[in-house]
Amino acid sequence: MADLELVIEREFAAAVEEVFDAWVNPETLKQWFGPENCQATDVELDLREGGKYMVRLDSPPDICPTVRGEYLHIDRPHCLQFTWGWDHEAERGGHMQVRVDFFKTDKGTMMRLHHVKFRDMESKTNHKQGWSSSFVCLARMLEGA
Repeated sequence: MADLELVIEREFAAAVEEVFDAWVNPETLKQWFGPENCQATDVELDLREGGKYMVRLDSPPDICPTVRGEYLHIDRPHCLQFTWGWDHEAERGGHMQVRVDFFKTDKGTMMRLHHVKFRDMESKTNHKQGWSSSFVCLARMLEGA
């Protein structure tokens, strides 16, 4: 269902390789991943197709949600595709999928996130807020702020 798909585009003043690498370097990912009121505290990435990843967030009030998945497709620096599932939602129907594409522009990089297989509109809305806030953090990190 198209209404349960999320597409977010964001342009960054950074090279395509730099933006792509922000997604696949554990230490860099910790600097930006998660909404503005959260911090990625534990990151494990097995960066290969079929490899697993895990990111644990420390968020108020003392909740530590963890997202896990598997890399489906990696084409550096153009595309990253992976499954997506929160540990606390595992019983609710499996993994969603995320595809992130990176395009060179005159100003730097256009990043397009396409997140699919939400269970309902509330989940889609929550993820839209979370991704949008995360990308504010990514922009700050790429700008060196």
